[in-house]
Amino acid sequence: MYPHWTYAAVMVLAVVQLAFAWLVLRRRSGGGPRDRTDATGADGSVVCPDCGTTNEPGYRFCRSCVAELPGAAGRPTGGDSPFRRESF
Repeated sequence: MYPHWTYAAVMVLAVVQLAFAWLVLRRRSGGGPRDRTDATGADGSVVCPDCGTTNEPGYRFCRSCVAELPGAAGRPTGGDSPFRRESF
């Protein structure tokens, strides 16, 4: 009916999909600190409470999972602030 290579290709794609799903679930289940404490490094970097990614100082959202970082609500967003970003 179908050539033998199509069955092999379907099997390879299924294994790749299962591996990807396993990695995503593993990262979500044990990624990083889950408490909402303000984890900052010596250089001012902020650790995301959702995924554990270290973000540069001044970011309001995590660069990996886009979760709001601790202490971001009080950061200035307008005027001559270094945190302001231009939109085009």
